[in-house]
Order: sequence, then structure tokens, then C-alpha cells
Amino acid sequence: MNRVYILLTALLFFILLFYAGELSQKAKIKQGAMTMQGMLVMGNGQIYLVGDDDVSKEEVESVSINEVIGRYGSVAKLDIQNHSFFKRLQTGDRVKIWYTEVQESFPSKIHVLKLEVL
Repeated sequence: MNRVYILLTALLFFILLFYAGELSQKAKIKQGAMTMQGMLVMGNGQIYLVGDDDVSKEEVESVSINEVIGRYGSVAKLDIQNHSFFKRLQTGDRVKIWYTEVQESFPSKIHVLKLEVL
């Protein structure tokens, strides 16, 4: 009987941790997250966002990710914690992202709080 209580307590603890993390992320979005729109490009096992308005799906599908990075000025690697998004996203999808910080690198890296396919 003690094992059942211990297992239920552990399960409840993990559910509360998950819920607290979701609330924290939603609070960050409401309190001052910035947004950006662009087109997704998949390459090298990563997801990139091209923020230029003049990019087309045909262009990004016909060249490598290195050429996309060199050709467009606003390219960022997206850090998405929810890996279930990977299955639904495709190169050429127009998206809007919410984020709080950009890590300076080449290309820059953005930790995504929320992603919405437009």
C-alpha cells in the first residue's frame, strides 16, 4: 500500500512540475515576448526562420541551407523545445514565433516560446 502512495505522490509531483512550466512559459509570452514572422527552412537536422519578405518556397526548396543563410540577411536557427512540432512543420511554412532572447551567433539562435503556423 505504501508503494501505491509513493507512486501517486511522484506522479502528482511530475504533473505539477509540467503545469508550472507551462504557466511560466505563458507568463513570459504575456509579459514581453517579441514576435517575428517568416518562412521555415529545414536543413542539417535544424529548423531555420528566414525573416525576409521576398523569399519564396520554391527558392528555399531548391538550394542548400548554407546558400539560404548566405543569400538572405535575416536567418535564425530556431530552438524549439516541443519536439512534436518537428513532425508537423515543413520547409516553406509561414510562421509567427514568440521569443524573449536571441543568442548572437551566425546564424543567430532564437529560443522559441510559441510557434503558430500562419
